[in-house]
Amino acid sequence: MQIKVVNRPHKGRNGAVYIGRGGRGSAGSPLANPRRLGDRKPGGGVWARGETITLFELDLRRVLDRTVAVAEWWDGGRGGYRRLSAAERSGMQNELQRLLGIALRGPLELDCFCSPLPCHGDVIRRVLEEMAAGPPRA
Repeated sequence: MQIKVVNRPHKGRNGAVYIGRGGRGSAGSPLANPRRLGDRKPGGGVWARGETITLFELDLRRVLDRTVAVAEWWDGGRGGYRRLSAAERSGMQNELQRLLGIALRGPLELDCFCSPLPCHGDVIRRVLEEMAAGPPRA
């Protein structure tokens, strides 16, 4: 299975799938990172690249964890977390399944403005690789 994170100028190339926020003529992905670099964060300061990626991964894994009854997602407009509806949570899970299906059939390019810098796309790639490998064995 081959999954690459590519820079947004490659959009449409080989069926690259956009994984960013909406705007600039693109619909947003349900897997977009809700934290924007440089935006103010609660308690002061601004979001840095590393922390946005780390928090995205923690939040995404909670969304995917079926033992977590209520999933929350960062809402930058409100400056805090909000409860995801069942439809939103399902939409995120379904999008990952869709991407996994593409990756299992051939190369998958995840399209984001951040690449080639570290990006939430690296998290998505890692999660997809884990999903393809199946559940951990005891």
